[in-house]
Amino acid sequence: QFYNGLFVCSRLLVLCTPLFATSVIARKSALQHSLVVQSLTVSLGAFILLLQSPPFQIFSIHHLVACRPRYLLYFIMVNGRYILNADQLLVRNSGSALASGSLSFGAPLRMAKGSVAGISGAEGSGKSALLQCIFGTCSLPGCEVSVNGVRLTHAYTVFGLVNYLPQVSFMPAQFTVRKVLALYAVPEDQVFDIFPELANEAGRLICDLSGGMERLLSVLVILLAGTRFSLLDAPFTGIVPMYLPRLYLQIQSARQAKGILLTACHTADLLPVCDSIYRLQDGHCDLIHHATSP
Repeated sequence: QFYNGLFVCSRLLVLCTPLFATSVIARKSALQHSLVVQSLTVSLGAFILLLQSPPFQIFSIHHLVACRPRYLLYFIMVNGRYILNADQLLVRNSGSALASGSLSFGAPLRMAKGSVAGISGAEGSGKSALLQCIFGTCSLPGCEVSVNGVRLTHAYTVFGLVNYLPQVSFMPAQFTVRKVLALYAVPEDQVFDIFPELANEAGRLICDLSGGMERLLSVLVILLAGTRFSLLDAPFTGIVPMYLPRLYLQIQSARQAKGILLTACHTADLLPVCDSIYRLQDGHCDLIHHATSP
C-alpha cells in the first residue's frame, strides 16, 4: 500500500509540476530559476518512475525520501544506470590500496549476471568482511566497489540491487516457512518442488525448524529473491549433505537471472558450482581458478 501510494503521488507530480513551473515563469518571480529547475527535475523523475515495472526498481526509496529535489535527477540517472542494466559488479583496489591494513586484489573480483564466483579462505581471513563491504554495511581500506562502472558505497540502500546471506540466522523466528517465502516474494513452487522436505514444514515456525533446515531455507530465500546480485556467506555450512546436489542445481538455475558470490573455507566446496574462485589470504585476494563453465 505504501508503494502504491507513493506511485500515485508520482503520477500527480507528473501532472502538476509542469503547471507549477509555468505559473512561476509567468509571474517572473525572483525564485523563477531555482523553482523551475527543481520542478522540472521532479517532474522528469516522476515520469521515469512511471515507465518502470515495478516502479521502484530504478533507485532506492532512501534516495527518493532523503534527497532534495534538485538532486533527484542525478540519483535517477546514476542509480537507473546500474539498476535497470546492472549486469556486472566489480571489486578492485582503490587509491588507498597501499595503506596499512588494506585489502589488495591481484585481479579484480568480478560478479556478472549468469556466472557464479567464489571466495575461499581460512576462518578469520576476512571473507565475511569482504562480503559486508560489497553489501555496503562496512568499509575496507583499499577496497572499491562499482556496478557497471558506477562507484558504489552502500549497495544495500539500492532497492533490488543486491541481497546478502550472513552466517547467522536472519529470518523472523515467529514467522512460518510459508510466511517467510511470501515476505521475500519467493514463489512457493520454486522451493517446494525441489525440496518437498520444506513443503512438509510449510506451516511450522522458523524457530521450530532444525538448524540444517533453517539454513537451507535461508539460502533458497536469498537465491530466489528478485535482486541483480546475491552474496552468500558460507551457504553450504550446516546443510545436510544429501541436499547439496539439489542445492547446486538451484544455484545453476538462479544464475540465469543474477550474479552470485559464494564463500567457503575450502576451495573444493566451491568447485561444483563456481566459474571463478578467488583465494583470500593474508590480506590478498587472488584469482586461482577460472573456467568458461562450472
